[in-house]
Amino acid sequence: QEYREKKDRHGEALTLLQLGLAEAGLGNVTGARSNLAEAVGKMRAQNDPLGAWLALISLSQIEVALARPAEAIPHVEKAFTVLNEAKTSTAPLKLETFLALGAAPGLSPQMLQMFDGPGAEMMKSMMLQYSFEPMTHDLYGSVLTQVGQLEKAEAELKAAVAGAVYTQGMYDFSIESHFGDLRFRQKRYDDARTHYMKALS
Repeated sequence: QEYREKKDRHGEALTLLQLGLAEAGLGNVTGARSNLAEAVGKMRAQNDPLGAWLALISLSQIEVALARPAEAIPHVEKAFTVLNEAKTSTAPLKLETFLALGAAPGLSPQMLQMFDGPGAEMMKSMMLQYSFEPMTHDLYGSVLTQVGQLEKAEAELKAAVAGAVYTQGMYDFSIESHFGDLRFRQKRYDDARTHYMKALS
């Protein structure tokens, strides 16, 4: 309410996102969906692709957790749309979104300065290409595996591997685990075991 009274639209969007995540953690699916969906619209209106992307990915994972992978697909596909729009937008990524969501501690002070400084555009490009896109391909591949679209899942997981080449193994556990799931569904059990073992290493 305070953000609305002050007409702080981005603060309102951030609060809706955080509230949606909190509701999801508490098991209030209806509340989580409502707040996250509203956050998506407000984040996009405020040119915050990171916030919109996170809200959409969170919506998709709620559906996955409820064993409704088909319902997760539109959210992931919309997340790709948000990322593609961000590539052509001149708006930088918003540092306050990282700070509010606790993502900043993993970034060095030099990287944080790049959000608002001369390197903002390069920082944005790197984060989109080597972090958000690979993660989205990975999650999409997993969802597609669960709904039986195995060829498309293979392509998405390979895209995740290619995009994550500079992330120093940050997403290896998730990607390898999802490749294991795919191989298991394909009844390629030896290959599934190999991927699961890599996920554990």
